[in-house]
Amino acid sequence: MERSPDTLAVDFPEPRFRTLDGRAELAVAEAAEADTGRPQRVTAIIAALYEAIDGQPCDATLARRLCVGTRKWLLQHAVRRFGSDARWFEARCPSCTAPFDLECDLADAPRTAAGTGFPVVEIATSLGPRQFEAPNGKHEERLADMHFADPRRTLAGLCGLGA
Repeated sequence: MERSPDTLAVDFPEPRFRTLDGRAELAVAEAAEADTGRPQRVTAIIAALYEAIDGQPCDATLARRLCVGTRKWLLQHAVRRFGSDARWFEARCPSCTAPFDLECDLADAPRTAAGTGFPVVEIATSLGPRQFEAPNGKHEERLADMHFADPRRTLAGLCGLGA
């Protein structure tokens, strides 16, 4: 059974922030502290911060349809806007897990436009060519709520556009 992609075909959209009137800030704070998974918190933060994305009214449904890279970029965009002097970040070494500081300007983060056909890509598989959509917030939320033996197969099943 074939299906259409649910992921919006926007990579670096034109966002419009909500007016900071106390409600947006409270919604962001509540979302950040919510007892939910990280993907659900990201969805709620994007919906609280942005009034519109590429001219479309922003709510949780729209935030879920954005691809994972776009969601990350929108969070970085918000940090640049509201935390302009946020240049130092803490990360953990993937080998030893020791924390270290990293200075970087998010405005200098590399950006590459999505390729032709985005958000759909065709991949050669052992069953022949298959189409997949770029993972979006809905996929992230579903993966965070699932227990699975092979996350790659689960993600492929969620993003697959055909049997």
